[in-house]
Amino acid sequence: MPIFSTFSDDGTLTLHIAGRFDFRSREAFLRSYEECEREPSAFLVDLRDAEYIDSSALGMLLLLRDFAASKGARVTLERPRPLVARTLAASDFDHWFTVA
Repeated sequence: MPIFSTFSDDGTLTLHIAGRFDFRSREAFLRSYEECEREPSAFLVDLRDAEYIDSSALGMLLLLRDFAASKGARVTLERPRPLVARTLAASDFDHWFTVA
């Protein structure tokens, strides 16, 4: 599952997720934001290419939320596909994150 990150000029770190977002993605996901050279002002998780998300991925998103909060930043989950959006909604993640 490819995961990569990009920085925008406004300081937002975008984490791009493609394919299955599950336990096998853990190391790459954590590295994508923990090893940043700059301090992000916000985090955006781009889920448009994520085909599936499981409970371990939900846990990773909560870890990201805690990490971001410790930096005074917010996390937005963007463009989830219908299956991923249903999983996020069923887990009440729309209460913990902005889902756009």
